[in-house]
Amino acid sequence: MLGNTHIALENFEEAETVIRTTMQDSDDPSIALQLVRVLSAQARADEARNALDAALTTAPDDKNLLWVKASFLENDNQIEDAITIYERMYTQDSSSLVIANNLASLLATYRDDDESLQRAHIVARRLRGTDIPAFQDTYGWILFRRGEYDEAVEYLKPAAEGLPNDPIVQFHLGKALDAIGRQEAAVDAFRDALAVADENDPRAQIAEARRIVLAANTGGDDQ
Repeated sequence: MLGNTHIALENFEEAETVIRTTMQDSDDPSIALQLVRVLSAQARADEARNALDAALTTAPDDKNLLWVKASFLENDNQIEDAITIYERMYTQDSSSLVIANNLASLLATYRDDDESLQRAHIVARRLRGTDIPAFQDTYGWILFRRGEYDEAVEYLKPAAEGLPNDPIVQFHLGKALDAIGRQEAAVDAFRDALAVADENDPRAQIAEARRIVLAANTGGDDQ
């Protein structure tokens, strides 16, 4: 499709024109998704979300559209809505490792009740033994939440090595190391988290890492 060529060349205005023209004669959700990509690439976030919602009215069960919707919601910190979509996608396709990973990760990260943690563990059991860093992080963090700290480190250490630019993964490793009494290594992991986090990152995990590192630097104890 010509629109794809324009996207690849970052000719976003031309791509948008081609895509919108094509959409007049087609309700193919993959074309609508291209429009969402083009708008997002131009930092036109509200228009991208509106285009996505419009596409979902005609193709409400399209997995790719739902995937992007869940990602938008997560980025907007609308976590419960994102979980709802991943639960829906998981019901449609429980064989997808990526869907299972994303659902389990959100449940283990943002919910504190025992039922949700148990749900996360059940969904993520297939990730046991994985060598994919993102999956290792999810499974390791669930183990941490369940109090299985030694095994959690076995997953979170390679996850942190494989995803060195993800501050939350580094934070997870720090928490697990601290839980098994390796405080110095834990502080190093928290420092790694802060080194790759945006200075204005508002997430609670980053704020906690800042407190711990500050306490370590000043000789205090905030763990």
